[in-house]
Amino acid sequence: MIGQIRAVDPSYGFESLGFPTTLQGQINQVNALRFDRAVVLMRKEGELQPMQTETLRFMQESADIAYKEGLRQLQAGKLNVRLSEQEALGNFIDREVRRDCGAAYATMALMRREATWCA
Repeated sequence: MIGQIRAVDPSYGFESLGFPTTLQGQINQVNALRFDRAVVLMRKEGELQPMQTETLRFMQESADIAYKEGLRQLQAGKLNVRLSEQEALGNFIDREVRRDCGAAYATMALMRREATWCA
C-alpha cells in the first residue's frame, strides 16, 4: 500500500516504529495506510470516492465502539434521558462519532470544508 501511495505522491513518508506484533495493531496500521492513500488521492488527483469510502468505514467503526460505550453508560445511569433511552443512546453515539471523525480529519490536516462529511 505504501508503494501505491508513493506512486501518487513520491514525497510520502510512512512513520512507523516497526511492523505491529498484534492483530489489532496490524489492522490499525492497514486502516491508517488506507486513510493516507485516500488523502493523497484526494489532494493530488482530486479523487473523492476513496476518501468517502474511508470516511464511511471510519464512521461505522466509531459508531460500533460508541454504541458499546453508550450502552454501558446508559445502564450505569450516566446518560441524560429526556424522551427515551434510545434517543439518549443515539445522541451519545452521534456526539462520539462526530468527535472521532473531526479528530481524524484534524490529524490528517484536512481543510474544514473537506471535513463536512462528518458534520
